[in-house]
Amino acid sequence: MKSTTREKANLKGHLLPYAFAVAATFVATLLRMGLGPLVGGGAPFLTYFVAVVIVVWYVGFRAALLSVLLSVAAATYFFISPATTSPFILSKSADRVTVLGFVVASLGVTLLLDLQRKALKTVEHEAMRRRIAEETEREQRQWFETTLGSIGDAVVATDTQGRVKFMNRLAIELTGWRLEEAKGMPLRSVFHIVDEQAGVELDSPTEKVIRDGVQTGLANHTLLISKDGRKTPIDDCAAPIKRDGSTLGAVLVFRDVAARREAQRQIENSERRYRLLFQSNPQPMWVFDRDTLAFLAVNNAAVQKYGYTTEEFLGMTIADIRPAEDVPALLQDVGKRTPGLHRDGPWRHRTRDGTIISVEIAAHPIVFEGQNASLVMAADVTERQKLEEQFRQAQRLESIGRLAGGIAHDFNNLLTVINGYASVILSELPGGSPLAQRVAEIQGAGQRAAALTQQLLAFSRRQIVQPKVLNVNSVIADVDKMLRRLIGEDIDLVVKLSPDLDNIKVDDGQLQQVIMNLAVNARDAMPQGGSLIIETSNVYLDESYAAKHPEVHAGAYIMLAVTDSGTGMTPEVQERIFEPFFTTKPPGSGTGLGLATVHGMVRQAGGWIWVYSEPRSGTTFKIYFPRTEEAVPGRHTDAATSSPRGNETILVVEDQEDVRKLTVAVLEHYGYRVLSAAGGDEAIALANSFMGVIDLLITDVIMPGMSGRELAERLVADRKLRVLFMSGYTENAIAHRGILDSGLAYIQKPFTPESLAQKVREILEPESGNQT
Repeated sequence: MKSTTREKANLKGHLLPYAFAVAATFVATLLRMGLGPLVGGGAPFLTYFVAVVIVVWYVGFRAALLSVLLSVAAATYFFISPATTSPFILSKSADRVTVLGFVVASLGVTLLLDLQRKALKTVEHEAMRRRIAEETEREQRQWFETTLGSIGDAVVATDTQGRVKFMNRLAIELTGWRLEEAKGMPLRSVFHIVDEQAGVELDSPTEKVIRDGVQTGLANHTLLISKDGRKTPIDDCAAPIKRDGSTLGAVLVFRDVAARREAQRQIENSERRYRLLFQSNPQPMWVFDRDTLAFLAVNNAAVQKYGYTTEEFLGMTIADIRPAEDVPALLQDVGKRTPGLHRDGPWRHRTRDGTIISVEIAAHPIVFEGQNASLVMAADVTERQKLEEQFRQAQRLESIGRLAGGIAHDFNNLLTVINGYASVILSELPGGSPLAQRVAEIQGAGQRAAALTQQLLAFSRRQIVQPKVLNVNSVIADVDKMLRRLIGEDIDLVVKLSPDLDNIKVDDGQLQQVIMNLAVNARDAMPQGGSLIIETSNVYLDESYAAKHPEVHAGAYIMLAVTDSGTGMTPEVQERIFEPFFTTKPPGSGTGLGLATVHGMVRQAGGWIWVYSEPRSGTTFKIYFPRTEEAVPGRHTDAATSSPRGNETILVVEDQEDVRKLTVAVLEHYGYRVLSAAGGDEAIALANSFMGVIDLLITDVIMPGMSGRELAERLVADRKLRVLFMSGYTENAIAHRGILDSGLAYIQKPFTPESLAQKVREILEPESGNQT
């Protein structure tokens, strides 16, 4: 369809010139007819000649030939020989000459005009081509300059002599030269560059390009010095401009890299900070692939903590540092794919030497070198867990101690009455009588109960002690024979005492009980016999040791170690051995108070006790007592005490009625005049109303309202009298941490009538004995 249309258009284009020739001839005929009245029969070809000229000028030579032929025919027919039937038959020779002259003239003019027309068209075409070429070149130049002006790099073009021909906008800004100023100048004058580090001037890069015809670039650290002296770090390259193999000049492309350098500097600083935070972090850190679990990076702390080299780590997965039984939980945790910071733990990790440590994990998902990864920081909480467990155990023992101390205090008041009256009754009965034997059984049971309450008080650190300076070696030597009888012949006792052992300040009775209790505990752990080693030495516990044991203060100590080769203990047993009434022995074989008492006595003395044991590997108890610079006082023998009877006046103050009545009865039995009161206010009123002299105040320490110490201070302020305190425990009323203040007399409940009478005589007659 398209080809048919095109053919029709071509046919129409070919026929139009001929149609124009026909029309021109027709118009010429009409015009000649119109001129007939003016010219008559002459000049028959006047209008036809004009028509031929018009046709040849506008539509070409071939159409003009047709116009000549038609003109001859029309003129002959209408104006030369109208009588003939044929337009080409001429009856006269003159007419033939006219027609021939017209034809020759028309053909000559037509040929000349056609040649002139073609020449004019050729000139017009050439002019048009030049105009189009110039317009195209101008548009291309504008496009080129617009493009070079719009790109982000500076561009300078030179000729073969290295003279500036073109500069785009960025080149003008960076060099400081306008194009009008720089055009025709040597590039070196406009593009002034120096080495940033050396400060020396550099050659123009276009010189080599033009000389060798190759592309080149500047070295790093190049500075461009602009017309106004500005220094700009740049990168550049230069290339030859070639056409048909010939070099026409060079083009130089350069850019300001100050921003890029700053960005690079920031990246480098960021990387340094990352390496500082990652590599120098004291906590182990690593990056692992969340898909394969492979280590991608580890820091130095991880290498030191786990014992693997960096290369070994990078060949492992995070599952390799977990115990096998913990791997399923690890896979489940990693599969959660938390989007932000993720903390969990503690987890168990295994180091290269097989040590299991507890760690808490902080992880954050990151993209590391194109991989889906996690950044992990691990905190070793193994020691913290041990400290927390020690703290929990200390709190547990403290709470149990408060309970035990309160119970012991209440029982002491009851046992004071029971044991006191049993002693009074027994003294009034005939010896050997059945009733006396029964009362003696009551007294024995009461004394055993009193011993138990004393152990509870020792555990709770509420037992009143009277510390003195002593040497542990001397105490061990004093109890050596007793220890050997106690542990039996099948156990080998080995004593290793430091010859230059320093002194400590403790209650000697408590220290003996500590040694005896530990020896008994060791004996029971070796039913088939074994060895018991007792050692002493001077030690210094430093800050690192104190950091691992929260209750310990750094300083100088005396160590007492008791080691047996017995059955040892499991970790579960070790956690509870200092609890009162906890025992691993069969029912009826022990009270469970032995080690609890040891713990309380050691802590009351300001010391620390630690146990080291494993099943079937024996047990070691290490006790640390604070060292003292005081010297051991010389020994002396107490003088024989006088008879416990007397006739002095004694004021007894006790809020417990049964204890008060017993105390009054005992003192009256020994010949004393006794006044009694149930509280502090009543006692002060009684003392003020009493006309005689009160020689001794016996008061309970803890009473409702006014305490025993406050009562004593008020009575002593008005009169001369001695004071004897009594209590099941003191609650710091007359002692600090259960240690009796210097110059105060004290008797521990429960007491016997004989011990009370003896204590009273010691206070009333100090020269008969040592007042304590």
